Amino acid sequence: MSDVPPNALIFNIVLAEWVSLCLKAVVLLRIPDFLNDGPLSPEELAKKAGVNATNLHTTLRVLAGHGIFTENVKDNLYSHNAASKELVTGVRGNCCAFVKMMAHESHQRPWQPDSLAECIKTGEEPFEKLFPADKDFWGYMDKRPSERALFWETMETTSTVWHSAIVEHYDFSSIKSLVDIGGGTC
Repeated sequence: MSDVPPNALIFNIVLAEWVSLCLKAVVLLRIPDFLNDGPLSPEELAKKAGVNATNLHTTLRVLAGHGIFTENVKDNLYSHNAASKELVTGVRGNCCAFVKMMAHESHQRPWQPDSLAECIKTGEEPFEKLFPADKDFWGYMDKRPSERALFWETMETTSTVWHSAIVEHYDFSSIKSLVDIGGGTC
């Protein structure tokens, strides 16, 4: 990162939000699912998803430019790559549930700049300020069983991914007992 000019670093961080929003939108629209049978044009994908082809094409180009999906410009086709396969619905252990969870209001609203800035200023907790009827995150989840299920699916997936990476890269030979509390599995 030290080779990146400061203004480019800031631009990249701010614009990364747009990429994240595009990613969440295509997952919510189940676009990755429609590519399971092979490459499709934006028009074919739009028809399957019931969306606008022009706007979908723009969104897919953004994502392909960041390594999610493969764009064949010559034939005007999009296909899966390793990253986009992580977004297919119903595949245990992939990133789809995580992306869906991060698209929910419970994870979006507290991080909006105006909400976060207000809470930094006042010392209030963003979640509790935005969802006072729920008292806290767990109260919110208790009232929304489908979102709670998605949350636990995400916790299980991220635990699996993180555990694998940690075990692969950390020397635990000096530890006699190690317990991970949480992560969505018992």
